Amino acid sequence: MDRIFSTKIDEDLARQLDTYVKKRGLSKKRLVEAALRSYFKQRGAKPAHEILERTFGAWKRDESPEETRVRVREKFNKSFRRHEVT
Repeated sequence: MDRIFSTKIDEDLARQLDTYVKKRGLSKKRLVEAALRSYFKQRGAKPAHEILERTFGAWKRDESPEETRVRVREKFNKSFRRHEVT
């Protein structure tokens, strides 16, 4: 699905863009998409959908899930008992 992308660019650059696409029979959309893909590839930018790489290893823990569960449960119980009325 295509999205609308709007930006202001320098007038001289806009003229160059118009001339370039007319000479080569391209659409502005096609040229801009190709330019952006090339830019991202050159910079090594990764797609946003690579979520596991963007989480910086948050799922890697030094303790087991059971240890985490026990530790969290103990803190919860301690906090709960703090407000207990006797």
